[in-house]
Amino acid sequence: MRKVNLLILAILPLFLLYIGFFYKEHAAYYLTSVDPEYCYLFSGLNIAHLKFPWHIDHPGSPLQLLSGIVIRIVHLIHDHGTLDQDVFKNPELFLFYIQTAIFLLHAIAIFITGYLISKVSGSLELGVFFQLTPFVSFSVISLLNRIIVEHLFITIILCLILITFLYIKDLNIKKRIVDNYLLMFALITGIGIATKVLFAPLLVIPLLLLPGIKKKIVFLLLTILSFAIFALPVFNRWNYFTHWIKVLFIHSGQYGSGASNIVDTSSFISNIKTIFSTDVFFPVIFFVLITSCLIYYLPFFKVKIKNDLYFKGLMGVTIAVILIIIVVAKQFKYFYLTPALLLMILGLYFVLAIYSRPFPILKKKIIIIPCLIIFLFCTYYFEVRKVFIYHSYHVNRNESFILTQNKIQKNYLLKPTLILSNYYGAPYKEYSLFLGINYCDEKMRNKYSSTLKTLYPDIYIYHGWNNLFNTWDNSASFIYLLRKYNNLILFSGDPVLENSLNSKIHGVNRQFDTKFNIVYFNETTKETIYEISYDSVLANSIKTFDCNAEIVDSSGNYFININGQTFSDGITQSQEKAKSGAYSSKLTKEAPYGMTAVLSEVITGEHYRFSVWKYNNKNENTGLVVSAQDSKIFYMLQTESLIKDSEWLELQIDLVIPEILNNQDIKIYCWNSNNDLPAYFDDLTIEKLPQ
Repeated sequence: MRKVNLLILAILPLFLLYIGFFYKEHAAYYLTSVDPEYCYLFSGLNIAHLKFPWHIDHPGSPLQLLSGIVIRIVHLIHDHGTLDQDVFKNPELFLFYIQTAIFLLHAIAIFITGYLISKVSGSLELGVFFQLTPFVSFSVISLLNRIIVEHLFITIILCLILITFLYIKDLNIKKRIVDNYLLMFALITGIGIATKVLFAPLLVIPLLLLPGIKKKIVFLLLTILSFAIFALPVFNRWNYFTHWIKVLFIHSGQYGSGASNIVDTSSFISNIKTIFSTDVFFPVIFFVLITSCLIYYLPFFKVKIKNDLYFKGLMGVTIAVILIIIVVAKQFKYFYLTPALLLMILGLYFVLAIYSRPFPILKKKIIIIPCLIIFLFCTYYFEVRKVFIYHSYHVNRNESFILTQNKIQKNYLLKPTLILSNYYGAPYKEYSLFLGINYCDEKMRNKYSSTLKTLYPDIYIYHGWNNLFNTWDNSASFIYLLRKYNNLILFSGDPVLENSLNSKIHGVNRQFDTKFNIVYFNETTKETIYEISYDSVLANSIKTFDCNAEIVDSSGNYFININGQTFSDGITQSQEKAKSGAYSSKLTKEAPYGMTAVLSEVITGEHYRFSVWKYNNKNENTGLVVSAQDSKIFYMLQTESLIKDSEWLELQIDLVIPEILNNQDIKIYCWNSNNDLPAYFDDLTIEKLPQ
């Protein structure tokens, strides 16, 4: 092949590398995309230690294996301490080289595909056409910034396309059950399914192409063997894997959630609409594929021939795409459609090969070259160009995250820190490492924890699974950490999560002994950094918290006492009745809750007395409540009174905190369940008694 042809065939592989390297989001993965990148980092680290990865959902084994190999090679060159220390100090370095390895695989696969197809067909144009496989969908190109299993499909499906093309073009296939093509088909499909089960519909392509029932059966058996080899970790957790697949099939929601009705019809239809309205080329080419299959047998077109491998290939591609669409519409994320998107060029080739038969002139370069140039332009304009358009957006977005990261690294990096992270990332690599370590089994988690604890000793990450702040090998309550350090940094990257923890960090007891000072706020990302100071002397001196309903804040939503502590439901303030002062809290059908206080993280054995005065208007369906945030855990209602002062009755609850409430936030509030009579409450008091 002439050197100029080789140079032409090198353009698209180099262009892919250009997109991958130069248009990579320059922010660290741990800022915005920790899942599944750090999952595969730890899975690869397990393999580097010759241990099974724990995460097998996809199953993703080829990507895990590749990650493990890259980690070992990079550590051999880099060698900063032990393997674990090297990875945990420099996780982004290892992720960069894992991604680089994938880029290089893609570039090599694109070049070899173009080269061999050009050589076998004698058409440089056809080789370039097949090299466009990953470029005809922006959704596929955008995966270049990620380390996910769908990314690996580019190389795998290019290999399948190449073997399919060579098989169809080979006029000297030996008539035996097992040949090189069958072995390669089985190898590639086994690797594909081991990468992600969603690859399975592509089995139909070699199944339709291979002749005879015996050959098809042998192909399936060898594919199973190939899958077993490349998905070996699955068999370490076979029961989990089969249960996971079963749950995905039975339930209609994401990740096996939702009702057990297999498919949610309304969501399915909505997802189908999204599938056909996202990319430009996909709906057009899909329509072409379907139409081409349907009209093939019509005599008018004169394209049908005996034992037509091109039509079998077309049918295989079309059926595979339909099956993938159905599966993706059930468990929807658009990038799940990647295998179908990568089949568009192959399907289009089959259509052109079949329907150009009556018109040999269409195969002349005078027709092919202009058409290819137009197609190249359309591919760039409608799909590839979006990469450059969105790149500037992502750079600007990431610059905002980097501002917070720089602030932390300059001023707060070595201080005891609590992290309330957005799930997708934080300006702390510790958060990403914490997420990754939880994709390991207990033995490897314990192994890694000892190293991580040494490297990052004073980092605590909140997680909802235990409602605590977690470090590498244990967890702690907010009050425990306040008492341990007295001064802390709190990073909040998720305002919604922070608001959900209001009772944990801003109860009336914390409002008295703990001060929050905002030292940084990122207007764009809504990230906040607090300096927290805890006064243990003050905490031990205060014994009573009270609310007399006399003062509300400017919003009218909160009562405020003389110490500046806030109590919810200030909107119930009323001048109609009062035990002391001029106001009380009036509860009605429309506003049944009044004067609500929260004690943050009470401790087993602490002794409290809660009391409030209730106006005696013969309303028996009202009282004082003490409850856990989840009332199913603990709930106590007091409606009876033993103390009377004129027209007012005092309700009391005496409580020694039981074990079930340890580290829980408890609510103390007034409640009226009577729809006809109002209730009036005044002078809510919370007393901490000696244990």
